[in-house]
Amino acid sequence: MRKLSPRSNFLLDRLLKILGMVEKQGTKKMKTEVNKLKDEVNLFLNPKRARFLELQKKKDRERIARNKRPLQFAKGTNPRVIAAKLNGRKGGLKTAARYSKEERAKWGSKAGNTTLAKLGKDFFKHIRTLRKDYPKKYHRKKK
Repeated sequence: MRKLSPRSNFLLDRLLKILGMVEKQGTKKMKTEVNKLKDEVNLFLNPKRARFLELQKKKDRERIARNKRPLQFAKGTNPRVIAAKLNGRKGGLKTAARYSKEERAKWGSKAGNTTLAKLGKDFFKHIRTLRKDYPKKYHRKKK
């Protein structure tokens, strides 16, 4: 018999535990456990993918936290402006929930192409100069 690493033994023990649960319990819990196990086995076999998924989950958690955060307004801001911004945000979140990521990406791409055709490259150069901060690793060294 082939000698297994401690991690492999752990995964096999977990698999046996889940199979025991399948015999005793309902299907909903079983499905989630089986899916978790499949993911873990795939990640075990491909560690680079594991790192990528870890970063992706972190990014998603940050995005979700950002959307849940209340909007900040300066003191003395007109109540109508506040209401309009809050309602617009709710509408944007509903649109995001209703349509797929690919469809929204298509809309964004189409809007960008239209703006480029209308206003030209100089417009995009100008708005980049107006940015206060950039995401990490946004600037790349020229080759």
